[in-house]
Amino acid sequence: IMIHETGGAEVMKWEPIDVGRPGTGEVRMKQTVLGFNMIDTYRRKGLYPCEVPFITGSEAAGVLETVSNDVTDFRPGDRVVYAIADIGAYAEERIINADKLVKIPDDIHVSQVRYMGGCVSSGIDDALLHCLQLVQTSRHQHHF
Repeated sequence: IMIHETGGAEVMKWEPIDVGRPGTGEVRMKQTVLGFNMIDTYRRKGLYPCEVPFITGSEAAGVLETVSNDVTDFRPGDRVVYAIADIGAYAEERIINADKLVKIPDDIHVSQVRYMGGCVSSGIDDALLHCLQLVQTSRHQHHF
């Protein structure tokens, strides 16, 4: 979803883009779940200025499609999540720095990461992993 000018929801336009190939330290991911946050509307409205055009959104989960040769912690097919990253989450696919990602444990379904809202802090890796563990515990206790 591309934004070419600031304004209301009508400025968000669906348009195809060439995502490209990952560069050094990057991965290409297919995003399957994304977060919608108030800051996204602030960016869209111009209250938090962004250079146009831009794709807003700063958190999502998905599956890695391509991994740069120098990235050793991830492989294509890994399920990952990120939060408080560079904007670009309102897209089906994106290129992102691998150091922004956390693997989703096998016993957590990717759709469950939506329950992690409010868990993110400056210790991003530990916080996200902790949130994913909380989701798993909560799922067993509350039958999500």
